Amino acid sequence: MKKIFLTGVVALLPITISLYIIYQLFQFVDGISATFIATFFDFYIPGLGFLLTIVVVFIFGFFTHKIAGNALKNFLHNILLKVPIVSKVYGPIKQLTDSFVGDQSESFKEVVMIEYPRKDIYSLAFVTSRKKGAPQQAAGRDLINVFIPTTPNPTSGFYLLIPEEELHHMNITVEQGLRMIISAGMMYPQDKGEPLPEILSGSQEENPTPSK
Repeated sequence: MKKIFLTGVVALLPITISLYIIYQLFQFVDGISATFIATFFDFYIPGLGFLLTIVVVFIFGFFTHKIAGNALKNFLHNILLKVPIVSKVYGPIKQLTDSFVGDQSESFKEVVMIEYPRKDIYSLAFVTSRKKGAPQQAAGRDLINVFIPTTPNPTSGFYLLIPEEELHHMNITVEQGLRMIISAGMMYPQDKGEPLPEILSGSQEENPTPSK
């Protein structure tokens, strides 16, 4: 009975968490326009705010992409950067969103391992940028920007600058790397290239029980 119950928990838990996240996202998006609708109308239908928000975002995206182009985006961008308090919030958020979804984004394109927090202990990391600037100039050497996510929440972690020669490149996708982190290593992808050397493949087999 205990095994059957645990099997049910394992099967239902991911579905339940996914539905909960979707529900919370729906509630958040629906609430954006709910106040506006309630101000001008005496009735409110659940989901109407969600649809209105999606329509407004689509219209704004179509207008800026097809008609106004970069002119409107740059105009709004420059205005928001000049507002004293808003600029302190908008600037970092704009840089963060551009790094993940921008056209020139290089974020999370490569999975690597680094020796962290000490030698001979490895952590999974993602190369976020290979741009050169003040940190590289101050160190006097080429440093790569990497992000070490935490488990099981990969949205938090540590930002480090690592020399290129200290990166151990992994031949797996970013999605596979994220799965490893979220699952704490329980989901373990194989390298997409050559098979493991004999010394490594043998280490994955169960050790024989030592004879007494």
